[in-house]
Amino acid sequence: RYQDELLVLIAAGGSLKIDAVTDSPAHDLGKGPTVNSVQPGSSVLVLVFDSDLDPGTVRGSVTITGEGGQAQAITATYASRRLTITGALVSGHNYKLRVSSSLKDIAGQPLQGGYEYDFVAP
Repeated sequence: RYQDELLVLIAAGGSLKIDAVTDSPAHDLGKGPTVNSVQPGSSVLVLVFDSDLDPGTVRGSVTITGEGGQAQAITATYASRRLTITGALVSGHNYKLRVSSSLKDIAGQPLQGGYEYDFVAP
């Protein structure tokens, strides 16, 4: 949610003072988090988001499948708009990362349409 404010300032004795304040009604941003980037490493993937996530929605919203669709054992931790995913990935193998729309930002807005990322483990 955001709210526009208009401040009217007046000069008074060499400084500025607020003369009037006008608020607009609060507005919903209307979208959930967006993945800005994915940073793959040898045993870790870091997803960077454009907004703060609800940490309670991280667990269970992220999966990695290997060749043949087999689910991989992973751990997902979140801090400072970064979702760090670790697992025992085999170098040279193909994987698919999926983030479901159950992942939400702190305003309760879901990740629209989910997110998928195909990669080869380095």
